[in-house]
Amino acid sequence: MTAIEQLTTESDYRPYYSVVGPFWPIDSKTEYLEAMERMTASGYRAFGASDGEPVGFAGWYTMFSPWFDRFVWLFDLVVREDRRGMGIGTALIDECEEWARTEGCATIVLASATERSEAHRFYEERGFEHTECWFEKSLTPADGG
Repeated sequence: MTAIEQLTTESDYRPYYSVVGPFWPIDSKTEYLEAMERMTASGYRAFGASDGEPVGFAGWYTMFSPWFDRFVWLFDLVVREDRRGMGIGTALIDECEEWARTEGCATIVLASATERSEAHRFYEERGFEHTECWFEKSLTPADGG
């Protein structure tokens, strides 16, 4: 049985480095813990799925925009590769939906890398629509250094 719990302290989210680390642009557990500290301090909500060991992770922010009003930005959804297809991702999405409803949100928004076609299929099977195209631009310091 997979249990979902909110991760609010370092001791809660520390074990989930093994799930999240391979997907984040970080090099160490220290960087993961520092990122989690900064993100949770700015309103990030983290949830872990465990069946005796960490198997899945989700994290989101509650935000506002004129396009969505109050909404949830699903920032992270990761399930260990050896546990995919077992309902863990669906359970984490369900947790996010419940949170969003409780917070008065009518929409969940997420982004997914263009090459992740299996993830896209997963989201579409759960009622998400492909409505936008994401662009990004990395900024360098003005002095070039």
